[in-house]
Amino acid sequence: MTVKTETEPVRRIRFAVDDGSFKGMTGDFGFEDYKGKTLLTFHSEYKYKVLPMPAFFVEFALEIVLQQVAGKMRTFLEAN
Repeated sequence: MTVKTETEPVRRIRFAVDDGSFKGMTGDFGFEDYKGKTLLTFHSEYKYKVLPMPAFFVEFALEIVLQQVAGKMRTFLEAN
């Protein structure tokens, strides 16, 4: 995975999957100030001709992964 960070105008972590089943997937995490707290946004895009697995599994797996990532990031941010 390739990772690039940006600090202006919005703090952002961009990523691109370089190898594996989801090679070519790109996305970003954005961090913005919001009412004295931090708003986290996530966007990802995966262009494909043939999905490497059934769509239901992809959607379900992404939902679980994103819940886990959000929980871990929230714990980290609240602790720091």
